[in-house]
Amino acid sequence: MFLAVSAAKKFKCNAYLAILIAGILLHPNFVNMVNASKETGEAISLFFIPIYNATYSSSVVPIILSVWVMSHVKNLLIRFLLKLLNILQFH
Repeated sequence: MFLAVSAAKKFKCNAYLAILIAGILLHPNFVNMVNASKETGEAISLFFIPIYNATYSSSVVPIILSVWVMSHVKNLLIRFLLKLLNILQFH
């Protein structure tokens, strides 16, 4: 969780959402789902993005990458919404 907060500060995004992402990766239900997927051989996907069958509780890179992606998605959404609001305001 501390890693998520540090990454959020570095990438200038919301620390609470970063903690949420880290919490999802560390949640026992998610870990059990990954373990069950390993046993059965089924692939896991979220929004058509495949999730690698690994234990994320002892790795650093997935949390940092997730927070980095979140910061870029946030910036894209802000740009899009600002443009949309400007268009709606002047018409």
